[in-house]
Amino acid sequence: MMYTAAEQEAVGLCVALEAIANIANHALLEVRWVSEYPGEAEIYFQSRVHQQLFLTRLLDFAREQGDKTLTGVDGSCLDTLHAACTTQSFNVDGSVETLESATSALDEWLNSETSLKLWLPTLDIEADLRVPRVDFPYIAGNQVKHNLSHLTRVSRRVEEMLKQHGYAVRVEHIPLALEDFQDHFQEHYFVYYGTWIVELLKGTSKNSNFFVSARKHRAHNRSV
Repeated sequence: MMYTAAEQEAVGLCVALEAIANIANHALLEVRWVSEYPGEAEIYFQSRVHQQLFLTRLLDFAREQGDKTLTGVDGSCLDTLHAACTTQSFNVDGSVETLESATSALDEWLNSETSLKLWLPTLDIEADLRVPRVDFPYIAGNQVKHNLSHLTRVSRRVEEMLKQHGYAVRVEHIPLALEDFQDHFQEHYFVYYGTWIVELLKGTSKNSNFFVSARKHRAHNRSV
């Protein structure tokens, strides 16, 4: 069955919106208001397992490719949102502008480099790195999803990352150190970044006019 461009965009938008809802989900996390700062809130994960699920879903949203025959996009949910901002099949009175701004803000945040210091006892290295934030869920999320035999690409990325900063480590030694990275990313960095990520994700789903138009189009095509 062939889909029109508008139908593919509608499917892609609905899939992306569902993915965001699964990440920023109250079953995984709790929103706590900050009494010292009225109107401000922080995110706390229900448990370590819920935090791991948050990481894997974020990884899927930002990096994993979907089915091009359904969405018309050979890329992730984030790529699908970018594509919708270009094709604009459901733009109502400039409603796409809010989605475009929020999607760009999330993409920019994920791909911006940040400094971090990691003590890696397995390698006996105290690493001082500067890497894109998207590497955090890529490393930690994949480790949650897969066993060591399926982490070759992750190990190569870590080897490359260390090499770029002057740390020479053979790739076959990297899998043994992935747990060190996991501890840092999951227990420290994502505890801190969780609030930022949820806020950025929710920003992409606030554009009610744009998403409602896509949902109506998808519902109409289901009924005919």
